[in-house]
Amino acid sequence: MVHHLFEQRARPLQLGGNRIHEDLHGAYHAAEERQCNREAHAARNSRLCGAAAVTRVAPGGAISLATRLARLPPVPRAMSEYTRENPSPRYKLLGELYRQVHQQGIASGASGAQVFAGGSLRDHLAVVRQLARHTDAASVLDYGAGKGLLYGERDLKLPDGTVIPSVREYWGVREIRLYDPGVPEHATRPEGQFDGVVSTDVLEHIPEEDIDWVLAECFGFARRFLYMNIASYPAKKILPNGWNAHVTIEPPEWWRKRVERVAAKWPGKAYVFEVTEKRSGLAGAIVRSVTGSKLKLTRIEQWDRPTAA
Repeated sequence: MVHHLFEQRARPLQLGGNRIHEDLHGAYHAAEERQCNREAHAARNSRLCGAAAVTRVAPGGAISLATRLARLPPVPRAMSEYTRENPSPRYKLLGELYRQVHQQGIASGASGAQVFAGGSLRDHLAVVRQLARHTDAASVLDYGAGKGLLYGERDLKLPDGTVIPSVREYWGVREIRLYDPGVPEHATRPEGQFDGVVSTDVLEHIPEEDIDWVLAECFGFARRFLYMNIASYPAKKILPNGWNAHVTIEPPEWWRKRVERVAAKWPGKAYVFEVTEKRSGLAGAIVRSVTGSKLKLTRIEQWDRPTAA
């Protein structure tokens, strides 16, 4: 069984030589999210994310930092040359987990009918419309669409209050195809190309050893434009095997190198990647007080690209 590849003997979590205790309380509760983001990166870099730990609940019912770190998936020692035909063991295992989640839901949250329904697309409709109009796109593929329920809704309200008749009409395209291997009705991998490819909240769910071939596949499907957004922080959702749903958490420059390498020979017209980080500490408090959000957005983009050789 592929699951056996990820079993490791339990050992104490350590960061920088200091043991993390699971009885953190008091100030920890006020800074849980900030600490988790920072420590998760440190744990990844130290190859500690695969360590197993006894699941305990900290005082007050909050899951402790050490437990949340232990739930992050193991990280490979180096990038591997996996492909669509030969994906990594982690990719295969995650495929099984997401099929299970789409049917049974998340133990700590949404039901199978509600989980990964595709609602987060709402926040990105406007930039996709801009790309579709800029490139005269008539067809769009949503890669990793989840259940894609937003596409069937009418009279949608956008974040700015604007009401649109439907996603398809708002984008001004004739065809929208949905692909998600975890959802039976959308699991068939599409053939050919589409004028545009949209992928929201997907890449962070892909193991880093598979990122290059997944990016290449997405660019390969896109004839004119590509839009993707990436969350660079731990997810709230925990998968059935205890892993955090965001298995690849990397800074914008890490993503920039991979995007630009794959896009170098792509003959399309425009692409936009939006990497979102969570600001912590004083900077986060200041930004939140001004903008109402502590998220930092970095764009990796090219418009009106010259035709590749």
